[in-house]
Amino acid sequence: MIKVMLIDDDADDREIFFEAVLEIGPLAECILANTATRALEQLTASGTGLPDIIFLDVNMPVIDGWQCLGLLKGKAAFKNVPVILYSTSSHQLERQKASALGAVGLMKKPVDFEELKEGLRAIAAHLRKGTLSSDLDFFQA
Repeated sequence: MIKVMLIDDDADDREIFFEAVLEIGPLAECILANTATRALEQLTASGTGLPDIIFLDVNMPVIDGWQCLGLLKGKAAFKNVPVILYSTSSHQLERQKASALGAVGLMKKPVDFEELKEGLRAIAAHLRKGTLSSDLDFFQA
């Protein structure tokens, strides 16, 4: 079972992401949070354990993705959970900033549902094999 968390303020993006996770296989679970604050509450109160990976929207109100990444990596309990920043942009400077702040990568939000599923399948395969790292090309799309 792979447990994926998405932190994104956009309801449509959360719904599409959730559906994609469900379609990539029966052994996947998706946890959703609409704000960084809510995500931190869920992670702290989680009786079922931490997610295997967190996708984090960069552009959110109040606490943006960059700030949330800093909060996640600053807490010992969440420090080792891989985080992929999930954005409409994939500029080189953002990828460098993501890496410097402890993310395993920055993934551009796909415009196509099949492309999203393909990316999630690839990430799930790397998680299962233990080969998730910041130098994987599909994070640089």
